[in-house]
Amino acid sequence: MNVASLKQFIQKDVHWNTKTGHLIYRDQIFCKVPEQHGQWVLEYTPPIPDTAFATRRSTAPKPDAEASHEIWHRRLGHIYPEAVDKLPSILNGVKLTKGSLYDYNCEVCRVSFSKKKISH
Repeated sequence: MNVASLKQFIQKDVHWNTKTGHLIYRDQIFCKVPEQHGQWVLEYTPPIPDTAFATRRSTAPKPDAEASHEIWHRRLGHIYPEAVDKLPSILNGVKLTKGSLYDYNCEVCRVSFSKKKISH
């Protein structure tokens, strides 16, 4: 979309000859204003065709999603560590990285499950 103020053009000594479609500055033509779809435009970018973003479906199986205990814990809304341990057995395509152990030091969980309420 182009928006141009004729008033501001005139203040800067730029005049628009609508008969020829030219912008004139200091009595010299410095650009032609083309018309697209019944409107004058200073710059025209044609719309992107729908085929530009065509997607294809793959029949190949997706690779397993592999991540550490901590990442799965955060991805799934800070679920209990025991639930993270069960993920590979109940969900296809989920793997825990080898040697990844949950350290039970998640700050979000500690704060949200704290027993002591502090009021200032």
